[in-house]
Amino acid sequence: MLLDYLYGIDNGALDDAPDGRRQQLFDYATNSPAARALRCRRRMIARAIDDTCLRRGAEARILCIGGGHFREAELSRAVRHGQFGEILVFDPDKECLRVVDAAYGPRGVRTCHGSLGQLLSGQLQLSRYDLVYSAGLCDHLEDRTGVQLAMRLFHALKPGGKLLLGNFRTRIAGIGYLEGLLDWRPHYRRDAQLFALLLGIDYNDIASARVIHDIGRRIAFLEAVRYG
Repeated sequence: MLLDYLYGIDNGALDDAPDGRRQQLFDYATNSPAARALRCRRRMIARAIDDTCLRRGAEARILCIGGGHFREAELSRAVRHGQFGEILVFDPDKECLRVVDAAYGPRGVRTCHGSLGQLLSGQLQLSRYDLVYSAGLCDHLEDRTGVQLAMRLFHALKPGGKLLLGNFRTRIAGIGYLEGLLDWRPHYRRDAQLFALLLGIDYNDIASARVIHDIGRRIAFLEAVRYG
């Protein structure tokens, strides 16, 4: 729900006519540098979905890990017009997946409920995707678990497929507000630390790897393409 507020999708928190101070807090939270970075991250993911679907057409298979409410779908032309083969949203939270099913199930988006442990152990048998991405899961993982996640998701790609892992960068202006008031404490990573998440993958299997940033350089995406 917090992300929905930050995206401007649901402003129900204001329905009870808050006083001026609450209004100011809400306005700051939804327009802080971190909030703007999250909205930019959403646009970047939607563009990656559309680029994949443009390239692969009706055969495009996309896997979203830790998808939350999957609100990037609102910005994706491919999702809006059903121009994909399969989109699967994985999340440990059943309530999040119920929102996804209600909002995007009619467009052909499917959901998968499971734990992080099941994902890391390979129990879910996910394979041969053109795009696998996680916008914010790495923010909550220590390095060792992040390496395991990157390895597992990379192996879920088909040859030529692309992995995208998002992460907040260090030194974000105004981050103390989110950390202090909302108790939101991501595991920040610099670019070199993001590249280190690929250490569990045989480098011969990686066709290319790079780190890309949002326009304000507050969020980074590790991008890795599987050889083939």
